[in-house]
Amino acid sequence: MKSNKEKTIQDEKMVKASTDYHIASFVKETNQKNGPGHVSVATVKQQEGKTKINHTSFFPGAVGSLVNAVTFGSVPVGGQLANDYKEDLEEADHVFIKKCRPEEYKNGVQAQKKFEDDVKSGSRYYAVFGIINPLSSPVAAAYSAYQSSQLSRKKFEQTNGNAPKEDMCGIEVYDNDSHVQKKIEVDNCCSSSTHICNAAGVSVSNPLVPTFFPTELRQQGFEKIDKEEFKSRFVNNNKK
Repeated sequence: MKSNKEKTIQDEKMVKASTDYHIASFVKETNQKNGPGHVSVATVKQQEGKTKINHTSFFPGAVGSLVNAVTFGSVPVGGQLANDYKEDLEEADHVFIKKCRPEEYKNGVQAQKKFEDDVKSGSRYYAVFGIINPLSSPVAAAYSAYQSSQLSRKKFEQTNGNAPKEDMCGIEVYDNDSHVQKKIEVDNCCSSSTHICNAAGVSVSNPLVPTFFPTELRQQGFEKIDKEEFKSRFVNNNKK
């Protein structure tokens, strides 16, 4: 007769054996019918008839899209996130899926959370062409300098109870302990998806624009499936 410990180990092995992990990507190409292209990525876990889909979609929003269009992506804007995959799935021209190992899935989920935390804290801004626009990085650096100065002043006042002194030129002077560095990075939908794929062990090169993303995914062993197959395999088969 097996001991309780042996039964527990056997049960854990059965659960692991019955659990599948995937990385999925939804790609909408740029054209006159669809408008701007888009790429998003999801980590998918299937266990005992239930599917969990963690979706990360990074986009500029209505006002941000207008600013990006007018400035050709020269002025990064605060990005927005869509955790619900349904809209991206319906609008996608291509759906890709790749099976992965448990640790790759875990790393992908952690990268999704880290990216989303960075967006919410204002550490990642959206520019339609990412860093390919040579002006987006200097503008982001200016944002970073301004926010760093504001945070440094706030920290100094909280620590010392008064505003910092100014030098003869009217520039505020801080001690080294009061300086706060706020780093801002520039991303778009492609770079955000690339970041998460790479964290999950899929070495995708950032193609900068959504139209070229399918080629990168195919090169890394992703399988292209249609929307209905994705729904059948990962959505409609969930047990209640």
